[in-house]
Amino acid sequence: MSFFPFKFGIRFSKIYFWLKKSQWYSEKQIQYYQRTALKDIVSHAYNNIPYYKRVFNERGLKPGDIEDKKDLAKIPFLTKELIRKNYKDLIWDKAESKEIISYYTSGSTSEPLEVKLDKRTVLLDRALYFRAWSLAGWKDGMRVAAFRPIVRTMNPKKNIFYYAKSNMLYLNPCVLSKGILEEYISILEKFKPDFINSHPSTLGIIVKYLKYKRINLSFSLKSILTLGTALYPDLRKEIEDYLNCSVFDWYGMNECIISANECSGHSGYHLNFEQGILETVKDGIFDRGPEIVGTALINKVMPFIRYKIGDEADINNNGCICGRQGSILKSVFGRERDS
Repeated sequence: MSFFPFKFGIRFSKIYFWLKKSQWYSEKQIQYYQRTALKDIVSHAYNNIPYYKRVFNERGLKPGDIEDKKDLAKIPFLTKELIRKNYKDLIWDKAESKEIISYYTSGSTSEPLEVKLDKRTVLLDRALYFRAWSLAGWKDGMRVAAFRPIVRTMNPKKNIFYYAKSNMLYLNPCVLSKGILEEYISILEKFKPDFINSHPSTLGIIVKYLKYKRINLSFSLKSILTLGTALYPDLRKEIEDYLNCSVFDWYGMNECIISANECSGHSGYHLNFEQGILETVKDGIFDRGPEIVGTALINKVMPFIRYKIGDEADINNNGCICGRQGSILKSVFGRERDS
C-alpha cells in the first residue's frame, strides 16, 4: 500500500491532491484562479510590505488597480539589485518565524542572494515537482538515483546518502573523478534505479564515461528526470539514445516564482500556473517577448512581483496535445537554473 503523499504531511497532501485536479483546469478556470490569487498577493504586499507600499504610493496606485495580468504593467520591475538595496523592506515583519524558510539563488551571474519563502510556497513547489515526476511515470516506492549535492541534513561527510522516505539514493555530483565514477556505476548496478534525477551536465559526463568504457548498464530505466541547467537537444539525444529511455526536463528556480515541466508529449514545458504568472517583455514593453518576468502568487513572506528572472523563452498559449490547457514554454534560453 502506498502512503504517498501522506508521509510528507497533511499540508503537503492537500496541496498535492489539489494539483492532481488543477492540471486539468480549463482556460477559464486558470484565468479565474490567477486573477483571484493576484489580487490577494497584491493586496497583501501593499498592506504589509514597505517596499510595495512605497512603490504604489509613488505612482498613485491602489491594490484595486491591479485586476489581472495586463494591469501588472503598471508596477515597475523587481531586480536582484533592487532586492539587495531594499532587502529589509521586502520582508513581511509579522510572518511567523517557524513558517519562514531561507533559500539562496545560484549566483551564476552575481553574488548569491538569500530569499525568504513561507512553508506553503515550498510545499507547493515540492508538490509540483512530484506531479512532474508522475507525468514521467514515477509512482511511490520506485527507486530513484539522484545526482544531487549532499546537504547538511543528510551527511556532508559522505558522497552517498539513502533517503528511505522517498526511496532515493543521493550521489554527490561535485566529486566526479574517474574513481568516483566507477564507484557510482557499481552502486547503480546494485541499486538498479527505475529513474535517474540529475542536472543534464552531470548526466552528460556519466554517459560519456559509459560510452568511453563501453559499459552497458544491466538494468533498464523508466525515465530520466533532469533539472538545474539547460538541456540542449544534442545532449538530450545522446542521453536518450545511450540509456534507451525518455528524458523529462524541469524548469524552476529557488525563488519559487515560475516553474514548468514536460509531459509525455514533449512539445514544450507546461507552465505551472498555480505558482506564478509569467509575462514576456521586450525593452520593457508587456507581451512583446522574449524576456521572462514572473510574479509569485503564493509567497507572502517576501513577495516577488514582476521579478526579472534573467531568462528568455518562446511561449505557446494554445495548450498541449495531452489536453492540458495553459501556456507552454517551447524553449528557454540563457538559464542557469537553481532547482
